[in-house]
Amino acid sequence: QLIFEKGLRFWTKSYRRGSIPIRWKTVLASKISAPKHKVQGGNFSKGTAEYFKELQKRFELESIICVSLLEFSPEEHSAESEIAESFQNSFELLEQAGLHGISLMNFNLNEKIHKGLEVDEILSDFLKLCGDKIDSSGFTSGSLPYTIDCKQNGLMRFNCADSLDRTNIATFFFAIKTVAT
Repeated sequence: QLIFEKGLRFWTKSYRRGSIPIRWKTVLASKISAPKHKVQGGNFSKGTAEYFKELQKRFELESIICVSLLEFSPEEHSAESEIAESFQNSFELLEQAGLHGISLMNFNLNEKIHKGLEVDEILSDFLKLCGDKIDSSGFTSGSLPYTIDCKQNGLMRFNCADSLDRTNIATFFFAIKTVAT
């Protein structure tokens, strides 16, 4: 959560980060091969709808925008392709479960890094994809000690397989845009 204050006024912007909220595991086939991520059969989305329902309720949200940082290309199979595709498919199941206002945006950060793009180019690409969504999600604001004038209406959730480097970079970019606002 980002918190800003000036005098007796405050503004906050919440976000979430983590691995993708479906059932999956990492499998090491051998000591020399790269790990593969495997989805748990037909039961992969068990608990996903409940997770998003709880987020909507807890933060009283109109929308949740998931930014997937997984490596995914329909033409190219990567170690993350299976979980990325299943995560994408889980959004159809959310609609069927009656959950609305939850969307997915893909930002393949690894691809941009491996292409040799500079940080400012990657930030620019990120802001082209997410900037308007960050702005439109609003802030919770009010006066100290306990008055809330306005509530944030949207939440960004950053997802990748391990919730480490890529997620740190994306949430840093999110913070840069939020501070600029």
